[in-house]
Amino acid sequence: MSTRLKISTVVCFISFNLYLTSGARILGVFPTPSISHQVVFRPLVQELVKRGHEVTVITTDPAFKPGQAPTNLTEIDVHDLSYKIWINALEEMKTGIEDDDVYSQIQVVIISMSKDLNDLLNKSKHGVIYFSFGTNVRPSIMPQKKVQMMIKVFSELPYDVIWKWDLDSMPGKSDNIKLYKWLPQSDLLRHPKIKLFITQGGLQSTDEAIDAGVPLIGIPLLGDQWYNTEKYQYHKIGVKLDMPSLTEEIFKNAIVTVISDRSYRENIIRLRNIFRDEPQTPLERAVWWTEYVLRHGGAKHLRAAGANISWTQYLEIQLIVIVLPVLLFVILLFVWVLKFLKHFVREIIGSMIKIKTN
Repeated sequence: MSTRLKISTVVCFISFNLYLTSGARILGVFPTPSISHQVVFRPLVQELVKRGHEVTVITTDPAFKPGQAPTNLTEIDVHDLSYKIWINALEEMKTGIEDDDVYSQIQVVIISMSKDLNDLLNKSKHGVIYFSFGTNVRPSIMPQKKVQMMIKVFSELPYDVIWKWDLDSMPGKSDNIKLYKWLPQSDLLRHPKIKLFITQGGLQSTDEAIDAGVPLIGIPLLGDQWYNTEKYQYHKIGVKLDMPSLTEEIFKNAIVTVISDRSYRENIIRLRNIFRDEPQTPLERAVWWTEYVLRHGGAKHLRAAGANISWTQYLEIQLIVIVLPVLLFVILLFVWVLKFLKHFVREIIGSMIKIKTN
């Protein structure tokens, strides 16, 4: 290869890379007032920031404290407004939401609970059941009859129970139940002593359980959770229970069945292997497609056909303008024919009557 060709190749390569990595202005809008709905976007946002893009995020839970974010990341905090709307809506449904300082909670967990949690898990003789209804529902406001029924069932089982609970105490709690206000769920589920995950059936909790290979019992409470938990049964990775009809017998039988039947764990591990068999990680794929859209000026060729036409074309106004008059003409013609036939038949009948009379 000649020196000139080598130089040209290097220049083209550098120019191409500068084009690919040149920073773009990106706006992310994540207004859902739930920490679990915020953390899922953080890896993508932070990776785009690392790649030099200027990112602005509207969020209910900023990832960084004021003044500590990277210079090319702007976080617009709508926490108070969004959580207020959400809390008011949930109060009408007699549920609640964790509106505390999430970062301080997580810090406390990491510093003071990690050793306690590890000791509990490692020393458990028969394994651990993890019970959490996610971040959007306060379990303490569940009907006390249901709570006491669950406590009774847990007390009769040989397993330790880690229960995500929003209060400092729980009336009637048995010795094998340990309460935590916040837990590193993804890491916790990966511990080999976890036998079962009892969940409300949120999408992220489901994903984390599949990734950890832990079978599930789903008790749906909100939104898409009914659909998600129905899929537990479809894929045979767990069972779905309904809170209104939940009884001591049903609850206990479900726990014993899912833990003792190895097929549930085998099925969820098989599903995990299917999910993981891909050419790139989800984060790499998300970054690639984000920058693909940037490289191609919005990637209009990937948009739905209806996105690139005017509203008159989308609503088929031209077709309506043509078809409507034709349709009206056909209807009027049909009405005129009916009237003509009616008049014609009357004349024939009248003529026949006159002939008979004569």
